[in-house]
Amino acid sequence: MSIRKKRRNRRNKVAPRKPKKESFKGILADVWNKKKSLRTNYRNIGLASDLQKDLRKKALTLRVDCEISELDYVKNKKFDNASKKDKKTKSNTSIDLVMIRENVNRKQAIELMKKKDLDTEKEKQEKKRKRLNEKDRNTTESKNLKTDNEKEKQETNGNQNKIKNTQKPKKKKKRKRKTEYDKIKEQDEEMKRKRKQSYKEKLEYLEKLGQSQARPRLKRLCGSEMKLMKQLIDKHGDDYKSMERDIKINVYQHTEKKLRNKAEVYLKQVEDFERYRLKREKRKLERKEKLKEKPNGKTKGKTKKQWHKKKRPRKQYTKGKVSALMKK
Repeated sequence: MSIRKKRRNRRNKVAPRKPKKESFKGILADVWNKKKSLRTNYRNIGLASDLQKDLRKKALTLRVDCEISELDYVKNKKFDNASKKDKKTKSNTSIDLVMIRENVNRKQAIELMKKKDLDTEKEKQEKKRKRLNEKDRNTTESKNLKTDNEKEKQETNGNQNKIKNTQKPKKKKKRKRKTEYDKIKEQDEEMKRKRKQSYKEKLEYLEKLGQSQARPRLKRLCGSEMKLMKQLIDKHGDDYKSMERDIKINVYQHTEKKLRNKAEVYLKQVEDFERYRLKREKRKLERKEKLKEKPNGKTKGKTKKQWHKKKRPRKQYTKGKVSALMKK
């Protein structure tokens, strides 16, 4: 079957044509020599089989005064922000360099590294002590300066009080009368305060609603379902199995459980309607009592019907009359 016929038929799904990706296997097959070993093939391509041996060779060429940052394979790396794996490689490479420089075993190289670490820690502690001593000196000098300044202020305040007593008493400033602008400004500030209080009250109310439990959803039946349930309950009563088997009324073949749930909703809905009907009748009776006659037999003014004016019927024009009126 051809591709065109397949695509005409919608049932047969055909994937779209994708361009083929170039694989690396074909390139290796041209260069790879099966007779030679894996290391020799890697060397021909330009890869290293064992990284540790290549690193040692580079370290031997550099010999003494060599740091890890000076090597070619570590120029772009930063060990401070490196991961744990990178830190492990750093420690291993440094031990190898110590072994090469001093012609020592691995254990002896580790001991030398530990001694260097202890020396560096001691130097750091001495620097911290020097910094703390300098801070203490600065704090004592600042306290002495504060005490001297306070004494000078007290002396100046005492001299000023003496001068004030000799001077004449100043006149009190008169209070300015409030203008209309000031009154409007105060009213705006009061309005802002009231708004803030109203916002807080609303937020508290909403928080209480959020913490409270949600109301249960009211289930209601439509008119057709009400008729169906009425017919089934009048015929079968509480026997839901016979309701399920009744094919004439139970056209949609509801299950026993579904019919039971619908019957509960139907009965609640009928009770609610009866309560509403009774309330409505009470309201009608109360209105009639207000419109009743007085004990002497006289009516209390005109009734509602007498006050109501009869609406005049609108004039209904035919097509011929309308056209005649338009011509006029």
